[in-house]
Amino acid sequence: MKRGNYSKENFLKAFYEYKNGATSSEVTVKYHVPGSTIRNHKSNPTMKIGGGRPTLLTNDQEQKLVELLKNLEVAGVRLTKLVVMKLASEYVQLVTSKFVELGRKWLKNFLERWQGELKVIREEKIEASRRNGFTEDVRRGWFEKLDLILRTNNLITRPHAIYNCDETGFSDETSCEMIVVSHETKHAYEQSGGSGKNFTTSLICGNAAGEILPPFIIYPAKILNPQWTFGGPPGSSFAVSDSGWITKSLFSEWFNRFVEHTRNVSKPILLIMDNHACHISIEVIEVAKQNQILLLLLPPSCTHALQPLDTVTFSSAKQTWKRIVTNYFLRSGRKTIRKIDLPLLFNKLYSSAFTPKQVVAGFSRAGVWPFDSNAMKDKVARQPLATKQINQLSQSLNSANHSTSSTTALFDASNITPVTLSYTSASSSYLHNQNISSIVLDFDHNIENDLNCISNENNSVFIPKTQPKNNLSLSTNLDSPSLFGQLM
Repeated sequence: MKRGNYSKENFLKAFYEYKNGATSSEVTVKYHVPGSTIRNHKSNPTMKIGGGRPTLLTNDQEQKLVELLKNLEVAGVRLTKLVVMKLASEYVQLVTSKFVELGRKWLKNFLERWQGELKVIREEKIEASRRNGFTEDVRRGWFEKLDLILRTNNLITRPHAIYNCDETGFSDETSCEMIVVSHETKHAYEQSGGSGKNFTTSLICGNAAGEILPPFIIYPAKILNPQWTFGGPPGSSFAVSDSGWITKSLFSEWFNRFVEHTRNVSKPILLIMDNHACHISIEVIEVAKQNQILLLLLPPSCTHALQPLDTVTFSSAKQTWKRIVTNYFLRSGRKTIRKIDLPLLFNKLYSSAFTPKQVVAGFSRAGVWPFDSNAMKDKVARQPLATKQINQLSQSLNSANHSTSSTTALFDASNITPVTLSYTSASSSYLHNQNISSIVLDFDHNIENDLNCISNENNSVFIPKTQPKNNLSLSTNLDSPSLFGQLM
C-alpha cells in the first residue's frame, strides 16, 4: 500500500479502533492506513501524523485549490494537466509570494494526496461544429445557466448589477459614402487617409441599466506618453503593450478598477465576458471571490450572438467611429491618426455611440435583461438532421406508405424523437447545490489553446490626474495616486 494516501481523520479513526481491540489488518482494509504505520504510532505516541517532506501549500490551502479546480470543472473549463499546473503555480505565488513553476511530479503527488476528490480521465472526441458552433443546444444551455444564475443571486430585478465587458479594436479605416456619378461611371474611389491596419484596443464595460464605465484604452507601444492621455472620456485609463492587445496583467489591473467602480453596487454582481485566456487568472478569480463578483464566460465562437455589447452597441459604434475618422482626415489633412488626438476622438465616440439607450438595447437583444430564453434563435446555425433523425423520418415515411392504399399518406413529424446533443456544462440540479456566488462559470473554455497570451509584456498604465471625475453613480477614486487599481 502506498504511504501517505490517507487523511488525518481516517488515521485517527483507524488508530482509535486499533487501540480498542481491532487488528491492524482490519483497520487497514477499512481506512486504507498501513498497518505498520498504526503499530509504529502505538509504540511511539510522540510521532507526528504523516511523513515525507513538507508540501508547498498547507492542507487548508490545497483544499481551497481543490475546490477551485472542481468549480472550474463544473463550469466547463477544460482542465488539462498543463492548465492545472499553470493555475496551481499562480495560486502558490499568490498565497506564499514564492515564484514557482510546478511540474508533472508535483501534479502526480498532488493528485495522489487528493485522489478522493480529483482524478484524471481521457477525453472523448467531439466534432468541432458541435463544440464550437452556435447551435440550438448551446443556445438553450446558455440561457438555462443564465436563468439559474439570475434567479439564484436575485439579479432578475437588478439590471444595475449585471455587467458585460469586452475589448474591441478601433482602426484608422474611413467610411465610404454614397455619391452621385454619371450613368457611364462603373467605379468610384475615395482617397483614404488611413491604411485600416492601425488598431487601438479599448476595453468597454457597461451594465443592463445603461450605465457605461470609463474606457480602458491600450496603445501599441513600449512606453506610455502622458500626452496620449488627455481629452478622453471622463475617468478614462490608458496603457500600452507591445502588441496593443489586452494581456493577462492588464486585464487584472482593469478588473481592480472595475471593483472600485462597483464598490457601492449591491452584491452579488454578475460580469459577463468572453472566454479569452487573458481573462482567467488566479488573481482575478480571488479578487472576484472577495468582492462577490460572478464571472460568467460566454461559449466559444458565440460572442456575436450572446455578448450584449457585441449584438447592438459595437456595430453601431464602429460605424460612428468610421465617420469620426473620416472627418478627422478631411479636416486635418493627415494620413494617420496621431496618438495625441485619439483621446479626443474617443470622447466624441463615447458621447454619441455609447448612450444608455444603445447599451440597454444590447442587453435586451442578447436576452440577458430583461431575461428572454427565446432570444437569438435567428442566430443559430442550421444543423443537418442527425442519422438517428433521418432513420426515424425514413421509417415514418415507409410506414405511412405501407399503411395506405389509395389515400395519400401523411406522416407526423412530431413522432420523430429529437436527438439531444451532449452539453458539457453542469446540470442545473448540480449547480443548485453549489455556492456559485464566487466561481468562474464557463462554457468549454480551452485555456491551453490560448496559453500564448502574453502576460510579461512591458505594460504600463496611466490615469491622468487632471481628468474630471466620472459622473456615473458609481464609487470612484480617480484622484488616487495609485495607478489603476493595485492588488490588495
